[in-house]
Amino acid sequence: GWFPGPSPKRGRELLAYLLTFRKAPAARTAIAEAIWPHLEADAVRQRLHLAASGARTALRLAGAHDDAIRFSAGAYSWDPSVEIDSDFDRFVRLAGDGTIDTAHGAIALYGGEYMAGDDGEWLQPMRARCTSIYIALLEKLALDAIRRGRYDAAQGHCYDLLTTDRAHEGAVRLAFRRRDAWQQ
Repeated sequence: GWFPGPSPKRGRELLAYLLTFRKAPAARTAIAEAIWPHLEADAVRQRLHLAASGARTALRLAGAHDDAIRFSAGAYSWDPSVEIDSDFDRFVRLAGDGTIDTAHGAIALYGGEYMAGDDGEWLQPMRARCTSIYIALLEKLALDAIRRGRYDAAQGHCYDLLTTDRAHEGAVRLAFRRRDAWQQ
């Protein structure tokens, strides 16, 4: 819903940035370059202050305490008491586990492009990372399905893979392979 105060869009962008890079404090200059690359760093100070205010307001409305985001020594960070759990974290954790069951769980969590709808150059590495993990999981599931003789499932994984990466040569070969050729 709408609430008075700073732009919720800028507050969301700051939250997205802090969630993406939450392991270490985010320097004011790094945030400024990511969110407002066309502005001088000095011109961003007020905008960043308003964005932080908007982010804190959104967090309060979601039930977080007032000091969830801290500013110290020119950098923003999460209060150590704030626990953050995200689909992205679960996706990466499940994908890294290496089992077929957890691969299925990770695939179920994948909702498409990382932070779809948001723009910014700083998002591209995370988007590429998520897509690469997803592609590797689909390959793994397709090959496992072939090994188990579940050819319809394998072909489904190949089609999902081709939806994500149309130029994936291995998926093209697998998708158009005849069932009797898989059994040889």
